[in-house]
Amino acid sequence: MDIDRDVTIAGWLSVIILLGAAAGLLMLFDETAWRSGKIVGDAVWFHESNRYSLSYEINGKLYNKEASSPGIHLQVLTDLKKGEKPYYEYKYYWSSIIGTIHKKEEYSRLHIHSIDNIKGAGWNHGKFGTGQTIRIQ
Repeated sequence: MDIDRDVTIAGWLSVIILLGAAAGLLMLFDETAWRSGKIVGDAVWFHESNRYSLSYEINGKLYNKEASSPGIHLQVLTDLKKGEKPYYEYKYYWSSIIGTIHKKEEYSRLHIHSIDNIKGAGWNHGKFGTGQTIRIQ
């Protein structure tokens, strides 16, 4: 009976050691880093709750960039001065294994002149439907 118990304990110890080794290997290949940036736009689009995007032009080509950071609530601020273009700025800590790692210094902000800068845009929920957001005056 003591032999069976010793075999069971040895089996569990082997599993624990293997799991620890696997976790250690994952940590070796995990890329963690701060991701940050600023995107200046010409137009701001509202798709649906907490989902905005910016359009901007470079050398005659039109680009769109969604204004969102994984797992971080977007703040929309009406703080631009006359002549400034709307912009989106973000900073968050990212792990290639875990995803977003929340830290105090993270932010996701969309800066505009006023609510009048925001235009309605489309959304797509696959088999649950598509639509267009419009502003009601």
